[in-house]
Amino acid sequence: MPNGTDSTETTQTVWNILTLLKKQLISWESLLELALLLAVCLIAVKVLMALARRAISRTSLDKSAHRFLLSALRGVLLLVVLCVLLGYLGIPTASLVAVLGVAGLALSLALQGILANLAGGLMLLGSKPFTAGDY
Repeated sequence: MPNGTDSTETTQTVWNILTLLKKQLISWESLLELALLLAVCLIAVKVLMALARRAISRTSLDKSAHRFLLSALRGVLLLVVLCVLLGYLGIPTASLVAVLGVAGLALSLALQGILANLAGGLMLLGSKPFTAGDY
């Protein structure tokens, strides 16, 4: 159960971060521009997700495949938004993209069996040899 001390410490930590940003990294104007850029990016993600939802709904894929594809697309779009925001802050994103690529390769090699089963499940959902309710 949270108490008043935890929220006071959290508020103080957030305030310290904001004052550090003001003093050292970026100005309030840049912070406002960053917030505006974040809002524009999130609106773009919503629009792209709506377009993808409409395009995927026209296919004959199962509902589970729809949700999987939309979740994966949303994750990729949010990573792109993160790279755009970090690039705006002046943080080099080439190394971040390289690290994400290496992490993806490491995860795919570590989870090779699970990913093979996932791909097989998606193939079953796509080919529809049976539907929900079949016994």
